[in-house]
Amino acid sequence: MLWKNDGYWHYETFSFHEPPATFGVFEPMVELWRAKTPAGAAAPDWRHFELTDLKGWWGWSHVYDAVPGEPLHFRVRLWGSNIASVLGYDVTGQLLRPETAAGAADAQNITRDDLEFARYLLDNAQLGRGSGPIDARFGNVCDYQEIMLPLSGDGQTLDKVLYFCSTVMTGVER
Repeated sequence: MLWKNDGYWHYETFSFHEPPATFGVFEPMVELWRAKTPAGAAAPDWRHFELTDLKGWWGWSHVYDAVPGEPLHFRVRLWGSNIASVLGYDVTGQLLRPETAAGAADAQNITRDDLEFARYLLDNAQLGRGSGPIDARFGNVCDYQEIMLPLSGDGQTLDKVLYFCSTVMTGVER
């Protein structure tokens, strides 16, 4: 279901039970996320994943930890090296908050919409997908898409978001 389209970036939500094939290139990661979810838990936790589970995706993943008491604040636990290369920055360990986020329709940077969407997914137990064009290194434009999979440290409270990202170069130069 469409959550928001800001004219540049497209945000969609999905039930935790959405068929994995819905997510195209991310199908194996949705299957992995489900396989890592303990019986009776709302979602897996980051600790349930091994480095070998993410083979081929390690540089294309990132994890946000929700900051307790601050609904739109997230600490970046991991920012994949491939994402850093494409976007031109690494925010591992940094605190993301709306006061320092870029304006809407700025897919090159983390926006308030991105933070609000992450919070929405956690509060409503939904999977998410974001997509839109970005300027990659060297001025080339690429289609960027990411899937967001909520995580739970205690098995019930959704308190982290695991992202997997994919890019396709469009051949357009700026």
